[in-house]
Amino acid sequence: MDINYIKELVRDSEIISFDIFDTLLLRPYAKPVDLFRHLEYIHRAEYFYEERILAEKKARKFYSNQEDITYNQIYEFLPEKFQFFKSEEIHFEKQVLTPNFRIKEIFDYAKVLGKKIIIVSDMYLESRVLSDILISKGFSGWDKLYVSSELGKAKYTGSVYNLIIKESGFPPEKILHIGDNYKADYLMAVESGIKAIHIEKPLDLLFLDNPRAKIFYNRFQNYLGTSIILGLISIALCNNCVDKHTNYWKYFGFVYGGPVCFSFMKWVLENAKKLNLEKLLFIARDGWILEKVFNLINTTDIKTEYIYAPRKLSLAVTVDYLRRIPTEAESVTSALMKIYEENRNILFDDPEPAPYDESVEEKLDFIEKHKDVFEKISKISGEKYLRYLKTFSLEGCKFAIVDTITTYFTAQKLIEKVLKSKIFGFYWVTNLFHFTGAELFYDFLSFNKTKRNNIIDWRIMEFIMTSPEPPILKLSDEGIVEYTEDITVQEKNRIDSFGNMEDGVLSFSQMVLNIFGNIDLYLDNLVVTGWINLFCDISTEYEKEQFSNFGFATDINHSEYNQIPRKWFIKPVAKKKKFVRKISNIEKVFSIRNEDKHKVVRVCGIKIKFKKNLKV
Repeated sequence: MDINYIKELVRDSEIISFDIFDTLLLRPYAKPVDLFRHLEYIHRAEYFYEERILAEKKARKFYSNQEDITYNQIYEFLPEKFQFFKSEEIHFEKQVLTPNFRIKEIFDYAKVLGKKIIIVSDMYLESRVLSDILISKGFSGWDKLYVSSELGKAKYTGSVYNLIIKESGFPPEKILHIGDNYKADYLMAVESGIKAIHIEKPLDLLFLDNPRAKIFYNRFQNYLGTSIILGLISIALCNNCVDKHTNYWKYFGFVYGGPVCFSFMKWVLENAKKLNLEKLLFIARDGWILEKVFNLINTTDIKTEYIYAPRKLSLAVTVDYLRRIPTEAESVTSALMKIYEENRNILFDDPEPAPYDESVEEKLDFIEKHKDVFEKISKISGEKYLRYLKTFSLEGCKFAIVDTITTYFTAQKLIEKVLKSKIFGFYWVTNLFHFTGAELFYDFLSFNKTKRNNIIDWRIMEFIMTSPEPPILKLSDEGIVEYTEDITVQEKNRIDSFGNMEDGVLSFSQMVLNIFGNIDLYLDNLVVTGWINLFCDISTEYEKEQFSNFGFATDINHSEYNQIPRKWFIKPVAKKKKFVRKISNIEKVFSIRNEDKHKVVRVCGIKIKFKKNLKV
């Protein structure tokens, strides 16, 4: 939409006419009828959505001799139990409707020029209701409001345009009409001799801007959360809140990070209230942006803290090297070797060097051989971490931790061991229950209702949430965090982009609050998972270029980085090679003999068939 071109037409016209819905005002839904679905959920009024749609159809059929029907006529066909929605629906419309600021700019420009302004709507609501809504959203000073249900004349038939021409006293070419409906607002206006501008519907603009949006809409269209996500993004695009070409990382944060973080934190907030919690500890580094979103939407007295519980420290305190999946064995044992070396000052006389370059089996033998040493490291590390925890005034406080994904409950295990008491945890997902059995030992809730991570590439989630801090090196004796000084280019690039991405994430939550207040949006895990998975699954050349300089650490020591999203950058052949490497690691860990490679081997519950003479 060329604003300057429209302004030029405004200058050359005497009367400027505006449509209301999807023109002056925007609904935060992909489909307008989803407002009825939202009301049904809020009031737990089963079948209101279907009955409301049906009532309008019945009214239009019964009053087919009218060009349009009234609001009262619609409610004639609703059951008695739904009659209380008659006032509630209008109240809700008023709350959620949002100004289209690009069109408001034209509206205000016409006022400044002293043009006569009229508003024309094919709508069942009364003019007094529409006037009240328009004024509340910042539109005032128009000359006349034409509403089809009151006049019995509509845009879609062209009859209202004839009335406008007759009443105006100007030739039709001096009248300019602006609206989103191609037939009613453009073709019928032009047919009447009136100049017309057709603007794109917000949802159509989104479909043009984002190739994933249409797929998401078709795949999850029966979910209210889908409609709201797309509706909010459409509003942001219409109002120039985000633009992927001028600030991609703010766009990415709003469009993808916003729904993810908001939905998760809304769920945490509701459950924290049920548990009567006084404080939430957001675990670094994933908890950085989550804490900010939580505090933005928090309406309770629950306090928050951003707390460090690095995996390396947890490993030092718990010495938990057992029950690990084979692909993690190398990373974990190598980390323990580093911990051993870093604590030489507290070891026994003449300590044996750590076998850095040896096999996993030899490292495990070394740990078993030096158990007394690792126990001493554990005690000292635990005492130091306890001093750090005491700075958060947790004694006598009912609190829980907030983390994102866990397999071994690393942070929760660390804090429980040091405090010597059970604590509660909130997670997006607790992964691999069937393998670890950890769910038997910890109190927690998981946002993802399944027992596995359903995100195609979890590193995208970490990319969104992880703080703009370098990897954590260690905690000092005074509880001061020390960061890795020699950071990779991938980390530096991520940190540099984070501010804009964070701005986008928080802008999404702020828009939700501005429009809906504290009303539940019903953004469940299924919907937001589907949305982020579409991002991981579909790439554009422009987006690949944006992500080409980023990577995310794949190991506990932050020594190996892969590009994200993985699917965008790994060719099918490369994937196959990577799988072969993993098979090789499994062979080493489990000492699979060459003569057995033709057999099917079960590893951690997974069937693996080795081809004979497989080259690795």
